[in-house]
Amino acid sequence: MAHSPTPIWRTLLPGQRTEVRVYDVTTGEDTLVYASETELLEAPNWHPNGEYLVLNYEGGLVRVPLSGGAPEPIDTGGRGDLNNDHVLSPDGRTVYVTAKDGHLYSLPISGGVPARITRENDGLVKHYLHGISADGTLLSIVGLSFPHGPNTPDFARFRVAIVRIADGALIPLSSAARPEDGAEFGPDGALYFNAEPEGSAPGHAQLHRIGATDIQATLGEVKDPTSPLSIVEILGESAFPFRTAAEHIEDCAPPALYGERSPETVATLADGSGTEHGLPVATRLTDDERVNWFPHPSPDGAHLLWLSYPAGTLGHPENLDVELRLGTPDAAEPRTLVRLYGGQGTTNVNGWAPDSTRFAYVAYPIG
Repeated sequence: MAHSPTPIWRTLLPGQRTEVRVYDVTTGEDTLVYASETELLEAPNWHPNGEYLVLNYEGGLVRVPLSGGAPEPIDTGGRGDLNNDHVLSPDGRTVYVTAKDGHLYSLPISGGVPARITRENDGLVKHYLHGISADGTLLSIVGLSFPHGPNTPDFARFRVAIVRIADGALIPLSSAARPEDGAEFGPDGALYFNAEPEGSAPGHAQLHRIGATDIQATLGEVKDPTSPLSIVEILGESAFPFRTAAEHIEDCAPPALYGERSPETVATLADGSGTEHGLPVATRLTDDERVNWFPHPSPDGAHLLWLSYPAGTLGHPENLDVELRLGTPDAAEPRTLVRLYGGQGTTNVNGWAPDSTRFAYVAYPIG
C-alpha cells in the first residue's frame, strides 16, 4: 500500500512491526494473520461473513483476509481522515467511522462516499465511536464537550452517550465529570465502558456497565425528533479539574428518576420547571491495581475481553507492555491471555469473531 508523503498518523518505531493476530479462547492458539515492518494497522473488526478483518491504516480502512494475504484498501470516497474508532453493522453491509472533524459517518463496506450521521448542534465537539446495538439502530460513543466554551481544555468532559443512526439524535447516559471511554454494547443491550473511579486520581481507569434495563428506560424518554432543543444542567462535583455547566443536548430528555440517586447522577431541565430526572447508574466491574480499558463483550454474551495497562497509566497510550484479559460478563474470574507490546491500536474496538471462539488484535513488537 502507498504511504502518505508526509506522515500525519502514528508510524512504526525503528525496528518495530505490526502483527495482526487471532487468539482462540478455546484452544489458546495464537495465530499470526499478517505482519508488516512498514505499515501500521490498528483496531480490527471481524466481519460477520468470517472472511476478513477491517482495520484502519493512515486515515483509511483496509480489509485483511483471515486466510492470509496483503491488506486491501476500502474506498472511502477520498476521505483520508478516519481514525481507529470504527464498527460494522450486524449484517456486515455498512462500516461506521469516526473522522478527524469529530463526526460519525457511514459508508458501504464495499466502498463509497461517507454520509454524516451526527449533528452539528448536539453540544459535542467530538464523537468517538465504539459500539453498535445488536439491532443495528444505535451507536455507542464517547462525546467530548467544552461546557465553558472553546479553548478551555482544562474543563473538558468525556461522557458516554448513544447516537440514533436514523436521525443522529444524541441520548446522554452519564453526567459524570470523570473521564469515560470505550462505550460498547453487549448482546443483551447493556453498555460497557471504562472510567476513572469517582474521587480517584487519574491513572486508575476501571471497567463499568450500565444494565440493559436502564438503557431501555433511557431510550423510552427520548423525544420525537421534531421536539425543541432541551437544555440540561449537570449537577455534582468531582476530584478532576472539570466543572459543571449547562450543555445543549438535542432531541432527547434525561431518563426518569428511579429510586435514590447521588447528586452526581441528577440532571435538571433548565426550562424553569425544576423537574429532576435521574441518569442511569453504572456498576463498577473491576477493582484492581491495573488500568483497564476497552471492554469487549463477546457476541454470545459469555465473555468479556479487555486491555489492561500497567498501574498508573494515563489514557490509552501506545508502545507499552500490556495484557489482554478475559473474564465473565461481570469481569469476574479474570485471566491474562496475552502479554504483548502495544496499547493504542491493539483493540480499540470489538474484534470478536461472530461465533465468540476467537478475537483479533494487533501487537507492535520491536526486534
